[in-house]
Amino acid sequence: KGYRAINIQRAANGPWSPGGKGAWSQGGKGAWSQGGKGGGNRVVGTLKKTHGDNGFCSVEGVTNDVLLGGKNLAEAGLNLQMMQIGDSLTFEMAMGPKGYYAINIQESHVGKRVIGTLKKTHGDNGFCSVEGVANDVLLGDRSLAEAGLSLQMMQLGDNLTFEMTMGPKGYRAINIQRAANGPWSPGGKGAWSQGGKGAWSQGGKGGGNRVVGTLKKTHGDNGFCSVEGVTNDVLLGGKNLAEAGLNLQMMQIGDSLTFEMAMGPKGYYAINIQESHVGKRVIGTLKKTHGDNGFCSVEGVANDVLLGDRSLAEAGLSLQMMQLGDNLTFEMTMGPKGYRAIN
Repeated sequence: KGYRAINIQRAANGPWSPGGKGAWSQGGKGAWSQGGKGGGNRVVGTLKKTHGDNGFCSVEGVTNDVLLGGKNLAEAGLNLQMMQIGDSLTFEMAMGPKGYYAINIQESHVGKRVIGTLKKTHGDNGFCSVEGVANDVLLGDRSLAEAGLSLQMMQLGDNLTFEMTMGPKGYRAINIQRAANGPWSPGGKGAWSQGGKGAWSQGGKGGGNRVVGTLKKTHGDNGFCSVEGVTNDVLLGGKNLAEAGLNLQMMQIGDSLTFEMAMGPKGYYAINIQESHVGKRVIGTLKKTHGDNGFCSVEGVANDVLLGDRSLAEAGLSLQMMQLGDNLTFEMTMGPKGYRAIN
């Protein structure tokens, strides 16, 4: 008496079941969208197998594999030969003659730890821009509360680090933390920003800002440092240590190092690593002056050490009574722009 259905499955992803509010519907181009709002709703797929120029992804809630066609991969600028089984992708789903296939494919950031910049707020929610991600990432009120953060205490332009997960309308942030070192809080004057190589610099002046880390533990050729104001340990990679001429086997737990911080897929790691002179008493030679401040060269320290007017006054010294080439002894501490002298 008419058509009947066989081999029936729920259409698209389980959390958004057909029917009712938020139902999936098929648009003119065959793409599945949610809630009648138009536009394909994105899902996360895991590469399961390949066959020639095509790949096949598993998607939670979808019984059969979803086709990654060679043409759609090429349009996305993705090369199947450069991918591995288990890689994640995000895409919209359309129905073909043999089942679902992927359109508008992108590499997935699900599970990655990234840096986001607060772009706008709406009620109790915030939205961050993330380099390499087309749409804004949701900072949900619940995730912010779990992190002990409040939008009311934040400013547009503040930096945060978080892991990415996929929600019904796009990426959202979980396991949120403030980005970079506590003494230099994100946002406003002196804010940390990320340069082209991923290094954090302060105040938009360029160049990585140095922090002091204390060696906490080692694992093989890698070390891990604690840094004040940073929740998780900072990785001292074997390659970066070697480039600095440092040998982890010659170091002890509790040793201090200075470095710049960059963000990797699993958290911060150290670049441009140097031994730390913080707390050491050294001899410096007055090299130049600028206003009420002086600058000393110290053997074994790459950049000049600041003689601040306050520290000089506390020591009963005046630059006006000194000459270039004079020697001073002092302890070293780390300021926002490098070493400075105290005592």
